[in-house]
Amino acid sequence: MNSQLDVEDLIKNCVKHGYNLLNLSFRSIFVLNPSIIQAQHINELYLNDNKLAMPPVELCALTNLTVLSLENNGLTMLPGEICKLQKLNTLILNGNPLTILPEQIASLLNLSELFISEVQLTYLPDGICELVNLKILSAKSNNINRFPENFIKLKSLSWLNMCDNELLYLPTDFYNLQNLFYLNLDRNKLTNIPECLTKMKQLSSISLQFNEISELTDDTLLGLSHVSKLDLRNTSVIDGDNRWKSMDHIYIGKLGLDNEDIKIINEANDGLVLKEM
Repeated sequence: MNSQLDVEDLIKNCVKHGYNLLNLSFRSIFVLNPSIIQAQHINELYLNDNKLAMPPVELCALTNLTVLSLENNGLTMLPGEICKLQKLNTLILNGNPLTILPEQIASLLNLSELFISEVQLTYLPDGICELVNLKILSAKSNNINRFPENFIKLKSLSWLNMCDNELLYLPTDFYNLQNLFYLNLDRNKLTNIPECLTKMKQLSSISLQFNEISELTDDTLLGLSHVSKLDLRNTSVIDGDNRWKSMDHIYIGKLGLDNEDIKIINEANDGLVLKEM
């Protein structure tokens, strides 16, 4: 069957039966079928692993969407009209050569999960700081070298993955992200453990693998005594001090896989189970 006809049939079937979820992944879609606007009732739309290159403006008519996945396409930009998706909770854009995100993303005030890994970003737009309900942000494998000035406005942020970027430091006021419990900064350009992390008593897991860190001072060690995992593997920090022997939460050395592997993060406090993306 022709793939376009196949997609049209799937859309018609979704509309006919009133399904809330429409999965059009792995369909070799180059251009989104205009009939998609008939499915304005749907809450979840999955278009990952297709061949979309043009901004799919038709999506912006689906104002009941809470989950939208456009992962692994060829998108170089997003339509500014994406701001119409006011009910959106989860947006997955991984694996598209976007290079930038539209400032209109600031209008998605209900967004709680944003996945923008491997999209060739060199910076996070200022608009991202307006997403006050954002809890999960994955922006790994980009070329980001700094955080936007008002990043600490993301007071709800609890899970942050900035692995494989170009970060040299963290903002001095980073500690104001008082709900952050998981932080992955693997494969950046850090030369020391940021002091601001010692002020974040809610942090449970910190990963700093493959950075240029060479020292773990007594003050830092004491300041991070509250964390359940401090991963310094594949840095220049040497496991040669007896004071660390009984500290099972500190990982040092060259053994073990790096954090680019898929992981499951279980947070018992709020029941969050997250597959890293």
